[in-house]
Amino acid sequence: MRYTEVAVPSVLGEEAGLTHELEAVAEQGVDDPVNGFLIKSSSGAPVLGTNSLLKRQLSSSVSRVERMHLAWSVPNAFSDGLHHVDLAIADRQGLTMYD
Repeated sequence: MRYTEVAVPSVLGEEAGLTHELEAVAEQGVDDPVNGFLIKSSSGAPVLGTNSLLKRQLSSSVSRVERMHLAWSVPNAFSDGLHHVDLAIADRQGLTMYD
């Protein structure tokens, strides 16, 4: 999954957060995958994003057909409306995008 639209309800307070989850199945073995996301406003402006390398939470190597379950919790830094979420899995150098 590379692109998702998320409607942020206006009833969320500033102290509330959102969690998005990704489940992926490796089609090949991957050494030290880096998982990340970028949330954009409806106009395409970046709002919030990070990845496991920046957070220093490196994943262990993944073997073929192994399932990965990833969950990111983020603060409610969003205005009302529609937001776009890009999810990515890459190699540690950022040269090969797996998803």
